[in-house]
Amino acid sequence: MVHRDATPSNYIFHKGKPYALDFESSWFQAHPVRDLGILTAELKNEFELHKGGGWKAEPYIGNFLWEYSIDEKHFKYITRVLPFFMSIGHLRSARLHQGDYKNYLIKEAHECLKAINYM
Repeated sequence: MVHRDATPSNYIFHKGKPYALDFESSWFQAHPVRDLGILTAELKNEFELHKGGGWKAEPYIGNFLWEYSIDEKHFKYITRVLPFFMSIGHLRSARLHQGDYKNYLIKEAHECLKAINYM
């Protein structure tokens, strides 16, 4: 199952374990990396807005993906397709903003798509 709205507000942590909330728009057949892409784009967006730069999220994203992965092969698979789904996450966020910040998010989505060609 793919959640389809993997934003930080749809997860809670209790005793060190994450729990997903709000499954009303979930899909049973979708790409398994979709939620990871949306979540990592949201994380990068939060760092851009509140921590002085989206690039500051990258070590956390890398560590999250490494811990999420079953093994190195799985990690490579996820990171190969993740940019496509991150671009979707950036474009989703761009719908909510105006002006320079909207342009920043569109540029980030474009950079994600360009990264696919280099893999």
